[in-house]
Amino acid sequence: MDFFDDDADAEVLPSPPRSRRPSSRRRTRIQRLVIVLAVLFVLIFLAAWWIRSCQQDRKVEGYQDYMSAVATAIDDSAKVGKELDKIVADPGKYATAEALETALADLVSRQDEIATRVGRQEHPDSLAGEAEVLVTGMRVRTRGLDLLRKAVAAALNEKKSVKPGAVTALSGYLSGPDAYYQALFYTPARQVMKDDGVSGVKVPTATWFLKNDVLSETNVTAMLQRLGSSAKLGGTHGVALDGVTAQPSGTALVRGKSVPIPASADLSFEVTVENQGSSAEADVTVEVVLVLPNDDKIKQTATIAAIAAGKKTSIAVEGFVIPNTALSRVSTLRVKVGPVPQEQTLTNNSATYQFLLQLQ
Repeated sequence: MDFFDDDADAEVLPSPPRSRRPSSRRRTRIQRLVIVLAVLFVLIFLAAWWIRSCQQDRKVEGYQDYMSAVATAIDDSAKVGKELDKIVADPGKYATAEALETALADLVSRQDEIATRVGRQEHPDSLAGEAEVLVTGMRVRTRGLDLLRKAVAAALNEKKSVKPGAVTALSGYLSGPDAYYQALFYTPARQVMKDDGVSGVKVPTATWFLKNDVLSETNVTAMLQRLGSSAKLGGTHGVALDGVTAQPSGTALVRGKSVPIPASADLSFEVTVENQGSSAEADVTVEVVLVLPNDDKIKQTATIAAIAAGKKTSIAVEGFVIPNTALSRVSTLRVKVGPVPQEQTLTNNSATYQFLLQLQ
């Protein structure tokens, strides 16, 4: 046995130690990755929460802005109703019929502006149907006010022609929109916002016209009686024939005298009418009848839209085709204006003229 061989077998060399550095670095990287992912998750969560919060805030703000505009429109319309109530209760407070009609026309204009305003108002898409109910209601109320204005105007001009029932029937135009609003806007809008996760936004109510029956039978009957008994509102009515001029020659016709007129293919007669009353007159009729030498008649009419109190207005009456057989012979012209409603004096409404058509 070799001594050295035994020593060699007995000596065992230790194995070199394993390096742990790569494993440690790997764990560190994983830990860092986990931290980064956690941070990203938190940031994404916060961003999503912020975006959702902003969207919710904008949603709530949209409902709030719209409901605020709706409340303003309802209040403005109620103010129109309150002023109408005062007019119906005391129409005699106005100095003239024109002032009363102007006041009613102003209410119609204001209500129409409200209807236009709500029609242009932006609204949440979820309330499109409800918004249409509001707009339609405001337009219906505008229509009712305009019909009332016309009824009062008719009562002023023809006091006995307007029945209380006809005016009272217009009440639905005023109160109906509130009833439809409460049923088809107020209740559904609250449910829509609840379903949309919106709370704290108040939906305005519209009940003034439901609680105040402005055009009740009692109120309307009293108003029409006051209109009929008020001298300053009714005023005096009457128009008069002021003169007639043949055109295009510009020859003035004279009562009781035959006036020569140049013959023309465009012969017409300009009739001047004077409003001798204290009230404006509308739709004043003018009738002209030309009696030819052979007794044939040509009748034409025209209408003057309006004549202010104490003013004169002229209108051309056309359509007179004169046959050659009428030349150099006397023809007769009969002119009549009005009468207007409630006119008492009719002696100055008509006249007869004579003229001689001559070739130039």
